[in-house]
Amino acid sequence: MKIGIVGSGGAGMCTAWLLDQGHEITLFEKKDYLGGNTHTVEVEVNGILHYVDDGANWFSPKIYPLFNRLLELQQIPFEWVPMSMTYYNTLTGNVNCMPPSTPRRFMQMFTKAHRLPELLLMNKVINASQKIVDNHETELTLGQFMDKLNLSDKQRNDFLKPLLSGVWGSPFDQTEDFSIYPLMKYLVYHKPSGLSGFEWKVMKGGVKQYIQLMADSLKNTEILVKDGVKHVQPNSETRKVSVTSESGKTFEFDKLIITAGARDAQMILEETNGIDEVKKALNRFEYYLATVCTHSDTRFMPPNRKDWSVVNVLHKGKHADATIWDGWNTNQDVFDSYINEGDDPKHVHHVSEWWLPCETPDFFRAQKELEKVQGTQNIYFGGDYTQDIGSHENAIESAVESCKRIWPKSERLALLTS
Repeated sequence: MKIGIVGSGGAGMCTAWLLDQGHEITLFEKKDYLGGNTHTVEVEVNGILHYVDDGANWFSPKIYPLFNRLLELQQIPFEWVPMSMTYYNTLTGNVNCMPPSTPRRFMQMFTKAHRLPELLLMNKVINASQKIVDNHETELTLGQFMDKLNLSDKQRNDFLKPLLSGVWGSPFDQTEDFSIYPLMKYLVYHKPSGLSGFEWKVMKGGVKQYIQLMADSLKNTEILVKDGVKHVQPNSETRKVSVTSESGKTFEFDKLIITAGARDAQMILEETNGIDEVKKALNRFEYYLATVCTHSDTRFMPPNRKDWSVVNVLHKGKHADATIWDGWNTNQDVFDSYINEGDDPKHVHHVSEWWLPCETPDFFRAQKELEKVQGTQNIYFGGDYTQDIGSHENAIESAVESCKRIWPKSERLALLTS
């Protein structure tokens, strides 16, 4: 069987890997590198090389079981990152470190008046979110959730909303319309036990290593880089799918799997005839543009270096920026930050732009509508946005679902899901 796959991110690469042993695969990637938003930036500071993953990055075994299994099968080396977070309100000057895992941070719970109330509020919010996450309740928004908890304006606007907006990277003025389920899932699954936080995995050499290792393992797959898909047209009589690439090459496939995001899928299928219900489902997904900057500007961190954590959220009034301290283990000033209007980072190493879905209740309704049209005219859809909260684990889940539909007897599928 000839199968076309659009997109070389985790979903596309894993789909190719699952199908490669029994089919003839052609994988299209419009960018000049493999991986999509599985992207690594190399930054050298003071003679030390850092690998900054500015898209998909950490992989907790607790919430990424499939992906961690894939890493084991590929024998990909990793190291552990102690997950800690600091929230800095630039309007009030208040700083709070979570969890308070060092003697200094523990004592500050009692010497800084705002810290203990904020930590207790976070504990209350996590506990109140437990059933929502366990039951996969996607209809309740952050705004409605805060109303149910009777949070004060100060609790809402000075702490919880900017904290969640910064961590998730969502548009500040839309965050209250996002479902509470995705905003709280990571926090619920990784609630600190006592004063100790969780450790997460990060790949040695960055996530680009895993993408390249996956690509190198493919034997029956042709990978076309810098050649995206321009036009798609299924033929209802032959049950084949005709594909024209941006370079003008034409292909004919038995199945086509589009693992690029819904926004890209909409553009690829814009002039495709006979798939109106598919287009309608894709059009339900709304996106926003997130800008991530890799830099060495300490102004994006709390003012006192002793308060720095791996994750740092700065509330700036009109928006909140999350900054990852990528040089935490070398004590170097290497960061990647969500950049918003008015931000002007210095010492910039790289800037990436990612289109991310607005995870409102309608996002999850759109997933159900897309599921109904999977396989229409032998066109399928994968990618993180098709599953749950759109994490890299969900990208791998989408690859598993595509393989189950097309080739459930795949030996690699059995290995991955056993």
